[in-house]
Amino acid sequence: MMKKIISLILLVISSQYLIAQEEVYKIDYTLFVDDSFKSNLQDIDSTNENADLLISMLEGFKNESLLSAWVGKEKNKIQSNYLDVWIQLRDTKAKTLVRLDNSNSTYSTIAYNGEPNLLLKPVQLSTETKIIAGQECKLAIFEFDFEDMEIEETPKIEVWYSEKIPQIVWGEYQYLTDVPGAALEISTSGVSFIAKNVSKLTVPNSFFEIPDGYTEVDSLDPDYSEMFENIEMGEGILAYFDQDLNKYGMKKENGEIITEPIFGSITPFNNKIAIAFYDLDGFALIDVNGKNISKTNFEYIGFDPELNAYQYMLDGRMSMMDDKGNPIWKNSYEYFTPFTGNYSIISENGQSGVIDKKGDIVVPLTEHIIVSNDNFHYITEEKNEFKAYEIKSNKFVISGYTFLSTTNSENVFKASEDGENFGLINKNGEVILPYDYVYISDFTNGLATAMKNGENEEVTINTLGEIIND
Repeated sequence: MMKKIISLILLVISSQYLIAQEEVYKIDYTLFVDDSFKSNLQDIDSTNENADLLISMLEGFKNESLLSAWVGKEKNKIQSNYLDVWIQLRDTKAKTLVRLDNSNSTYSTIAYNGEPNLLLKPVQLSTETKIIAGQECKLAIFEFDFEDMEIEETPKIEVWYSEKIPQIVWGEYQYLTDVPGAALEISTSGVSFIAKNVSKLTVPNSFFEIPDGYTEVDSLDPDYSEMFENIEMGEGILAYFDQDLNKYGMKKENGEIITEPIFGSITPFNNKIAIAFYDLDGFALIDVNGKNISKTNFEYIGFDPELNAYQYMLDGRMSMMDDKGNPIWKNSYEYFTPFTGNYSIISENGQSGVIDKKGDIVVPLTEHIIVSNDNFHYITEEKNEFKAYEIKSNKFVISGYTFLSTTNSENVFKASEDGENFGLINKNGEVILPYDYVYISDFTNGLATAMKNGENEEVTINTLGEIIND
């Protein structure tokens, strides 16, 4: 009798455990800019003064995970990872929508049905299909309702969606309620918001619940009077915001004014140097006295910690300079990514290549897109096929995978055969970590973290694919 009671208890416990789990799709979205965007932008901005800067900024988001979604049968969670960071919890059965602020442990209930886009015509569902992140997708088209305007071609939004994954909606994308599945690509005018990875994993039901200890507030919309409070720049200096002028000035912590509000934006100091934006006059390097020390105003400036120098754009060309605004390279390019180790990927005349820390080309320009690199290899995408090459010799290494990526390890690549399950392979294509993982990080000091499909805890692995016990 006791044995039966124990068995019954175990059955109840295990049943509750199973009920408390839910299998979801995890979607990571990134941004992609194709060549047609530049010509479209030039049509809008005939002076083209800011076109190259905008393009370079958008291309800087390439392959970054800008938004992540966990999609269950009736519930989903969406998290914005860049710029305006937010988390949304949606229950399609209960018709509830909640927004979380993790920084303040607060939440706000918002309207389940957002405002419709009155500029769009009814959706057109096509039978055309294509594969995105390993998922078969169908096409939905939204045309803008500009019949009263004389334009050569009616702009449209193309949405590629998977019927296998439940529909998700967020923010300004309320028109996605008319799409019978999850949008994996949203494209218009040469810019695409696209899923770079779709995987399956199991999460507890509590994953979609408001965390304990969170307080409800009427709204999470920012109070701009508080948002633009003093910013600590370091060196005993604050950036203060003038709400009437919408500009920043500099002052000491004791209140002594250093500069009037003349900056559209300003960064904290790095070795007593800050990057300031003068609105129409562009970017400059300034010192602790607010003095422009770069002598020239640039279209863009960004600090690169790998080189301990500044990436800049001037007259549509990008190069590197020191902390006084003096060029340190003889070469310039249309665009190059922030450095990953010793190398960076360049774009020039629609082609891609790799440069070293001196700005010299070490991998010749190619018509194929170079999507990633580390200190040892670079990966190209050629007609939807990923290929790996050695940087120093430019020799082909391996291909034949739905997904292939560098790992910051000389002999190891991340790979997937279906776009959903990921593992590790060596240069010979031998699997050293099975294709059982939702994600695998790059290696740091010979170690990486990974999460197995259906599990909720990360494991640490070495470059041999061995799991390291803590």
